[in-house]
Amino acid sequence: MEETRTCSKCNEVKPISGFFWRSDIGKYRGACKDCHNLYMLNHKASARQEDVFDQVFRRKRSHCRTQGKIFEVTKHCLKNLWDEQSGKCAVLGIEIDLYAPKFDDHKATLDQIIPNQGYTIGNVAWVSWLANRIKSNCTDPEVFLKVADYVRETNLKEQPEFDFSFPN
Repeated sequence: MEETRTCSKCNEVKPISGFFWRSDIGKYRGACKDCHNLYMLNHKASARQEDVFDQVFRRKRSHCRTQGKIFEVTKHCLKNLWDEQSGKCAVLGIEIDLYAPKFDDHKATLDQIIPNQGYTIGNVAWVSWLANRIKSNCTDPEVFLKVADYVRETNLKEQPEFDFSFPN
């Protein structure tokens, strides 16, 4: 017979398999999996209601301090830039989402246009996680241009109204 315990939230007696094991402290959580998942869902929903531009601002500023990078943008600048780009990736032109899960191709990320100039006004753009990965991982300019040409050709067929010209 399986061991049981009482949930600290709903007060129901449930099998031990209905509780998460905490390896960091070597025991089961007090709340059952259902109550814990409900709590986490509500916690994430309330976090989403916070100003997302403030969250990005604080994370990037903190990262720049630890890395010794220049950081001169403001929360207001981030919001204005988002509005100017109409929620589209500056590189690929696809819709991007500020609330998408981490590592999702459509997750909006703040990118430095010229990396050694830091996060300064005029040197940042909202791009998709996908575009940022392509930029980061591609070291061969010839391969990068082939990818750009491919994206330009395939997207032109689907979205003829979009301008894929590169800025000078």
